[in-house]
Amino acid sequence: MLARLEGAGLVESRHEAPELFRGSGRPPRRYYRLTRDGVEFATQALRPRYRPRRPVD
Repeated sequence: MLARLEGAGLVESRHEAPELFRGSGRPPRRYYRLTRDGVEFATQALRPRYRPRRPVD
């Protein structure tokens, strides 16, 4: 799913720096973040589900 979102330009990714995982016995992590288009898409998609909280007295 993340690869599809990245292909659509909604997220971008980067790999963890080699010095952080070398010798740890695991592969490098991949970090994802929303692009500007991704933020706009998510905002529009979630807007119908958003319900403001009532203020607490």
